[in-house]
Amino acid sequence: MEAQLINQHLGTRCTVLSQENDFLFLGKLAQYNKANQTLVIENLGGQRALWSDISPNMPVKLQINSRAEKDGLLLFEGIVDNSTQDSIAIRLSLAISKKEGRNFFRQKVMRKGKIRRVNSLPVDHPCVILDISVKGIAIQSDRPYEVGDVLSMEKQAFREDGPLHTLTFQIARTSPFPTGGNLFGCRFIDLFSDDEDALFRDIFALQASDLRFRRSI
Repeated sequence: MEAQLINQHLGTRCTVLSQENDFLFLGKLAQYNKANQTLVIENLGGQRALWSDISPNMPVKLQINSRAEKDGLLLFEGIVDNSTQDSIAIRLSLAISKKEGRNFFRQKVMRKGKIRRVNSLPVDHPCVILDISVKGIAIQSDRPYEVGDVLSMEKQAFREDGPLHTLTFQIARTSPFPTGGNLFGCRFIDLFSDDEDALFRDIFALQASDLRFRRSI
């Protein structure tokens, strides 16, 4: 366990998610016991209604913005050891620092998708979703889209058994794709906070899954 990494971020705010990536509460990294790798997280958001869902031995995930890297991200996973009225203690099993030069890291998806609208007109265009972030999406398509076109997806999943997203995005750049068609780099528009939160939870789930897979090889 990277104890130095954790100690550097004591006092930092975090987002606490369930194993299924459901939002639980906003917290703060309060204390860390290196001997038993237990991290105490204080409840900052006051979501008391969700507190009854937290129980010992429950898997949870944490997302923390890195202090060392401007656009870095920390991904923590662990098991709830105990909880009080205002905090929980978790036994950490994974602590990863993700360095990324963009405002929000992009997560590889490589999944088939469908474009349902182009500039508000209904269509049924297949594409491949290359990667996503909470700010944008990259797709591969044989269609002759142009920079400035506005595309929409409806009820699109980014992972197996994942939640469905309805998103609108504008093409910001395009380039030939090595295997055919073009790559289109797009930025999301009309993205509400609930949509952004759902995207982030999905990206977190994909990132954690990738990390577990690489560590099992």
